[in-house]
Amino acid sequence: SSPESQPIAMTAPVITAEQSTDDESGHAKKLVTMQFVLPSDYTMENVPRPTDPRVSVKEAPVRKYGVVTFSGVADDAVVQTMVQKLRKSLEDGGYQVTGDYVLGRYNPPWTLPFLRTNEVMLPVA
Repeated sequence: SSPESQPIAMTAPVITAEQSTDDESGHAKKLVTMQFVLPSDYTMENVPRPTDPRVSVKEAPVRKYGVVTFSGVADDAVVQTMVQKLRKSLEDGGYQVTGDYVLGRYNPPWTLPFLRTNEVMLPVA
C-alpha cells in the first residue's frame, strides 16, 4: 500500500510546459505545468499520494526526444531560439518532430544563471 505522507528527495530535471488559455472573462493567461521525475524505485502502486489536490501522479509512456542542453536563464526568447535550432537539426537529420517542446531545468531557482543547466526536448519519431 502507498504511504499517505513520505518525503521524496528532489529529482532533476523538473520539466515545465506552458500553455496559453483564456480565463472566464476572455483574457489570455499562461498556464504553466511542472512535472517531477520520480526515482526509479517508485511504481504507481507504491508512490506516495500527493497531499495537495492540485498535484497528481501519472505514469508517462516511454518517449523518444531530441535534446539540446544549454546554460543560463531559460527565458522565452532563449527557449524559442533553442527550439528552432533543435527542430532544424532534427529535421535535417531525418527525424520527424511529433509534438511540442518541453523544458527541463536542473537547478534550483537561486542558482546563479551561468551555473544553470537547462534542456529543450522535442518528441521525435
